[in-house]
Amino acid sequence: YPVSASEDGSELTNQLTVSATAGMHGYYSYNIETGKETFVPPPDEVSHQIIPATGDFLEDSPTPRVIIGPDNRKIVKEPSGIMSTICLIGSRMGPATSDINENVAVGTAWLINKDHLLTAGHMLYNNDYTNPDGAHYAQHTAVYVGSSGGNYSHYRKATTYEVGGDFAEHHKDPFSGYLAHYDDWGVITLSSSVNLSSYMGIYPVNSASEMSGRNYYTAG
Repeated sequence: YPVSASEDGSELTNQLTVSATAGMHGYYSYNIETGKETFVPPPDEVSHQIIPATGDFLEDSPTPRVIIGPDNRKIVKEPSGIMSTICLIGSRMGPATSDINENVAVGTAWLINKDHLLTAGHMLYNNDYTNPDGAHYAQHTAVYVGSSGGNYSHYRKATTYEVGGDFAEHHKDPFSGYLAHYDDWGVITLSSSVNLSSYMGIYPVNSASEMSGRNYYTAG
C-alpha cells in the first residue's frame, strides 16, 4: 500500500456518537498531512464506573472460535447496493519493504456516508508504532471501496483519522486496558467523496434489548 496522504478531504463537523460507551470520554482527531493531533472532549462525560472490570469482559478469557450452526457464508463476487459500501483498507504501520504486505494492517471498514467510513481503532492507531511525525497513527491508509476478489469500484486515501479516546489512552495499559475494548473504533475521512446509491450509516446500540428482534449480517 505505497500511498501518500497529500490530498485534502472534508472533516467531521459534528460530535461523533457511536454508542453510550464508545467515545464517552472524547476522541482524538489526527490530520495525516499536517501531523496535528487534536483531542475532542465529549459534551457530557460518562463515568468509567459503568464499564465492567476486566474479568467481566468476554475477550479476556479466549475460547475457541467456531461457527454456530451451518456455515452459510458466501463470497459476494459483485457487490451491489448496501454491500458495495464495504471496504478493504490497508494501514501502513512501519517501513515499506520488498514485501508490500509487511508492516501493513489489513481490515474491513464501511462507508457511513460519502466522505467517511467506520472501522476499528486498532486499524489506525498502535502504541507499538511511531510514524515519521512522532505519533502512533498509521502513516497512511489505502481504501478500496466495494472490494471483492481483488476488484474494487473506487480507490481513496485517508486524510484524517478519529479514534476513541479510551482506546488511544488505555489499549496497551496492563491495568486499565479493558477500557479500550469499549472504545476500539475509528472514523476515516476520505480524500474525496464516494457517490453511491446508499450507505451503511450508524445505528447506536447500547444494550442487548435494543438488539433483539433484528437480523444482523457480517461481512468483511
